[in-house]
Amino acid sequence: MKASATLSILVLVLLAAFVTNPNEDKHREAVADYYAKVVGIDGDGFLYDALSTVVTKYVVEVDNYYVFSITRMGGQPVGVGLFTRNIIFTDRLTKKLQQ
Repeated sequence: MKASATLSILVLVLLAAFVTNPNEDKHREAVADYYAKVVGIDGDGFLYDALSTVVTKYVVEVDNYYVFSITRMGGQPVGVGLFTRNIIFTDRLTKKLQQ
């Protein structure tokens, strides 16, 4: 009985992770938000729009593993997406942005 309950909980957690895995646009938005904060650009306006649509479109890559996803810049992981959240590794992203 314990094994079936544990398996049921595991399946529910994996199903929830699959359903709530952030899409590629959310990853790009998270990188753009962080970069805008570092540079000092307001979250609205032309500069932010240009940054989020042009720069991240060509620089940010997303590896989707269905229950989580990894944000990459230049092949290096700079964040992870899990349960509707994008967690940016700020030290890694700052290094990539300085290059």
